[in-house]
Amino acid sequence: METVTVVLLCLPVKLGGYGLPFPLMNAAVTISAKDRAFVKKSYYECDLYWPEAKFAIEYDSNLHHTGATRIAEDASRRTDLAYLGIEVATLTQQQVCDLREMDRVARLLAKRLGRRLRMERLNPSGVQDSLRNLLLDTRYTNITKRIMDKNGAGGCENDDLRGESDL
Repeated sequence: METVTVVLLCLPVKLGGYGLPFPLMNAAVTISAKDRAFVKKSYYECDLYWPEAKFAIEYDSNLHHTGATRIAEDASRRTDLAYLGIEVATLTQQQVCDLREMDRVARLLAKRLGRRLRMERLNPSGVQDSLRNLLLDTRYTNITKRIMDKNGAGGCENDDLRGESDL
């Protein structure tokens, strides 16, 4: 779902995206020797990372981010990244599938990047809706299905939203 998120956030507005800069994907954030006394690891890997803004988006899937132990690990990780000055926004499948939630995430990212996001220009011809349908509903294209299958994923139109499987 990280790839779908990047496409939605970074494609030009005329193609249905938000027109924001591309992030580093699965970027390693190396921890300096002096910070290792506080931070538990020598590096963290961020799903999506904009180093110029010290901003990361972490995708929390239903399968890999549930249970008390994993929730505690995720919280500790976010605390460590905050200590390093990196703001982390968490994104879930439900948020990616909800246009208003994605608008909120895009606005937050644009603000952190010092960019202006002109929301009134995003979907005048329905192109954003078309892109979302293409990317989020695997019935529309085999390409999307292959991408999502490779990542162990499904679209927003299946049982994933009921927690029976995971993106």
